[in-house]
Amino acid sequence: MKLMWRYAMKQKKLLFFNFISVFGFISVELGLPTLLALMIDKGITQNDTNYVKNMGLLMLGVVVFGVALNILLGYFTSRITTNMIENIRDDLFEKVQEFSHNEYEQIGVSSLITRVTNDAYQIMLFMQNILRIGFTAPMMFIGGLVLALSQSVKLSVVLLVTIPLLLGVSVVFLKLILPYYREQQTKIDEMNTVLRDQISGVRVVKAFTKEQGEKERFERINGDLSRINTSIGKITGLMQPIFTLTMSFANISLIWLGGRMAGNGQVQIGQVIGFVTYISF
Repeated sequence: MKLMWRYAMKQKKLLFFNFISVFGFISVELGLPTLLALMIDKGITQNDTNYVKNMGLLMLGVVVFGVALNILLGYFTSRITTNMIENIRDDLFEKVQEFSHNEYEQIGVSSLITRVTNDAYQIMLFMQNILRIGFTAPMMFIGGLVLALSQSVKLSVVLLVTIPLLLGVSVVFLKLILPYYREQQTKIDEMNTVLRDQISGVRVVKAFTKEQGEKERFERINGDLSRINTSIGKITGLMQPIFTLTMSFANISLIWLGGRMAGNGQVQIGQVIGFVTYISF
């Protein structure tokens, strides 16, 4: 992470605008439920048509502003990560040129090719997630939690169960998926080795009619890599439904509890809707 942030800090101006876009986007996302709650409590429930129209126009303007900020966020994130990977690949190439023959043999040419190509691309994807989700999620969580508590402290009892449950699920999935990623890296190196041997030794392979053996060798490595990728896909594909299911049960509990509290006059309907929306973020 220190290495990646060292390259990221070379784009200080773009990072600044990226942070401004994130902050503005979060403000829009959290502001819309607040406006909706006000529209319901002060407009719809009191039959104030003008107030509802004005709030609707305001929400429309906020949505347009949020879309613009989201586009800018994507632009700045892409520019930062693209420039980062360009610099990383240049530095890797210069460093590789300094290696001795023994160092090439120890590390492996195929492994070096993987570092410059696939690994650099994976770093770019990782930094894109950090600059978007990594910045957005914590700020959204803190802002949503503060606003939810401002709506109703009593409804927050559901969070005492939901948040630890989600954290536990995240830790379990992380432990399950990390070994597959390590194995995936090894198999990518092996595939590059096989391809390099086949390309550089194509005349020898044809001279000794070893095409079928090389084909089986590649299919074996490719099958292993496909199996690993399938396992990773199954685990990551299972994460989102479990998170969604957990949050759905939490929302159902909040709506049921909020409905009872609204019936007793402890909260307003708009506050319940706002609370549920904040937690959903």
